[in-house]
Amino acid sequence: MQWRFTQFPDEAAAHYLLADVQKTQGTFAFALESYQKVLALSPNHPQAMAGIRRCSAFFLGAARPVSGSDSEDRSLDLGTPSDVIH
Repeated sequence: MQWRFTQFPDEAAAHYLLADVQKTQGTFAFALESYQKVLALSPNHPQAMAGIRRCSAFFLGAARPVSGSDSEDRSLDLGTPSDVIH
């Protein structure tokens, strides 16, 4: 994926893919930053908005599905707090 950032640093799709990988790995702080970059590049990106809600839920301690307009997977894999700390 690194080539996408070097060739297309302002491509929202590349940042979205990175954010999803970071979220899946449990690095929610990094994922949140990447989702915010997506919204800076594409302000109405619905999947990035949903990703931000999911990451924010982790920080708020909401270990439950996040309600919203996204019809994608509503489960929330939060991992453990130690997954976020490096």
